[in-house]
Amino acid sequence: DHIQASLLVRQLRGEVPGQSGDALATTGIGGNISGVLVPRWDADDRIKFAVNAGSGIGSYIADMSSLGGQDAVYDQMQVSLRALPVSSGYFGYEHTWSPVFATAVTYGVVSVSNLDIQPGNAFRRTQRTSFNLTWNPVPFVDLVFEFLAGTRVNKNGQRASASQFQTGWTLKF
Repeated sequence: DHIQASLLVRQLRGEVPGQSGDALATTGIGGNISGVLVPRWDADDRIKFAVNAGSGIGSYIADMSSLGGQDAVYDQMQVSLRALPVSSGYFGYEHTWSPVFATAVTYGVVSVSNLDIQPGNAFRRTQRTSFNLTWNPVPFVDLVFEFLAGTRVNKNGQRASASQFQTGWTLKF
């Protein structure tokens, strides 16, 4: 078992396109609590979780970093950067069925408290669920088969869902 906590304080900087001068800056601050627990009912299983919250920490959250970070937004009226408030979390359960088969089920959510200056198509929320099967056919090799499904909602309420099946392998040496 282990649980860890972290705190992040960072400076966000950016230049306004087409304008010369000093870069704009604001502060980002956030925290994280994560851990892995061994359930009392099965010492081979694992419960994994993480919770993140703060402003200006989008680069540290997978869904948001894939969109370019989404750490801060330029406020044209105030000529300033405004850090975006964000929170995220996931919960996963890993079960070992035998020495060669294991599964994991995970649910995660990311949520942005959108600012009034953001456009309607700005990222607001995602939810994702995954299920995988890991097969260890020979020592040092894992084959993974995974199904993922998720939904994205924008600030204006527009939503879309997607799912995918993927496979992968790990060679341990």
